[in-house]
Amino acid sequence: MERFKFKHTRHEFIKVGKFLLSEKPVKFQFDDDLVWDLNLELSLFRNEFRSVGESVYVITLDDVPVYAGSYPASLGMGLLTFGDHLRHDQELRITWALEEGKRVELCLARDVFAELEGRMINISSSIQRDIIENEALPWSPKKPSPELEGVKTMAEIEPLLA
Repeated sequence: MERFKFKHTRHEFIKVGKFLLSEKPVKFQFDDDLVWDLNLELSLFRNEFRSVGESVYVITLDDVPVYAGSYPASLGMGLLTFGDHLRHDQELRITWALEEGKRVELCLARDVFAELEGRMINISSSIQRDIIENEALPWSPKKPSPELEGVKTMAEIEPLLA
């Protein structure tokens, strides 16, 4: 399995599949009136990857990371809800890249758990945010951090409630 680590955040990812333009698009209907063709497929290198639980993923374009996202539940239930076809917010960019002959692949985070008081906690959302804020991903532009002046934690407010 091919792996890579981000330069700044040092999060490690494993390549698990490649995007393809579908030879047989699937029709998708939403709310009885919105219908569109799903023209994008994800070909996993191993079928076992479908069962990988909640995680962070990265889309690479010719081996360069361009987008970071996350999904709930499992890869099969999160991104691949239509068999091998998928609907993705970056669908147009992926399609254009494939039409230009570029290689577009999906990578999953090697580890998304942190130990907290003896329990393993999934920190996918925090890893995704860390990557977006600290790595230069052209399809995941860094969002400005909200103004945190005056923002407190619940632990700081709790004594005032007594």
